[in-house]
Amino acid sequence: MPLLYLAKVNLNSKIFDVYNKKLNIKDVCDQIYANIHSEAYYTNEQEDKHNDPYGNTVKYIKKSKYSFQEINKETPDVITGKLVRTYTKPTEKFDEISNKMVNTYIEENISIYFYYDVYKEMITFCERQTFGYNQFMSAFTQLLNDCVGIYDFKIFLQKDKNILKDKMKELRTVHKLCATLIPPNPNEDDMEELRNLTYIKQCEDTNATKIRLEYVSNDMKMESNIMKDIVTAVSRGYGDLTASGINHEGQKRKIRSSHDAAYTFNIPENITKENINKESEKLILRFGSKLSVEIIK
Repeated sequence: MPLLYLAKVNLNSKIFDVYNKKLNIKDVCDQIYANIHSEAYYTNEQEDKHNDPYGNTVKYIKKSKYSFQEINKETPDVITGKLVRTYTKPTEKFDEISNKMVNTYIEENISIYFYYDVYKEMITFCERQTFGYNQFMSAFTQLLNDCVGIYDFKIFLQKDKNILKDKMKELRTVHKLCATLIPPNPNEDDMEELRNLTYIKQCEDTNATKIRLEYVSNDMKMESNIMKDIVTAVSRGYGDLTASGINHEGQKRKIRSSHDAAYTFNIPENITKENINKESEKLILRFGSKLSVEIIK
């Protein structure tokens, strides 16, 4: 069954203007809704490899181009569309003049449908075999930044806090924890709770919109306030973490928050656009309700 992912869109630039009441998040969302369009594109290149007819490994540069297509403003809050990846792929063709097979490149296209609730700052999507969630979020971020222009955004997968905590408990001893975090841009209901997270003060003091933390220990104290704060921030869509250590069987183990604890939902095969929109709406509401319960606790 397809797996529906949930991602959080975060304002990254000018976030401290939001904290100081100089900028309203709704105004930022208005800019997003008005300015997403299909003319923007993003390209990148990366080294890849394939096997030639003799079994040799051959390196080549894979070029990819990303764009928004079939943009539709379903409601005053929701934008749907497809994020399209066009990429080069090595192949062969028969040349009738030389009567030989010759190497060439072809372009292939693959798209991911997305449901974007602009004012709840949430995107749903399903990854595909040659178009994973990291590629999707990186490309969506680049295109969103290009469309809006005056702001910069960061996108992280939403995580299930309970699953993440359970995964962390699989490590008997944590030796290293690395986290990338950004200042949150939450709504008024949970602003007070998140503003009390330890790393936020460091961001505000230094005017930093991204912070990378690395902790190394023979036996990390995972019940410390900073570790709890990191798990909370990552769970709310404001970063990612990787923890390495020894599990209860004495084996080396690595926990990656996006891979191991993403907040997802299985949807039926052969689903229609209308039904995936309904499932997306329900997934976003369900996550919001889950957060409300966590805040009360």
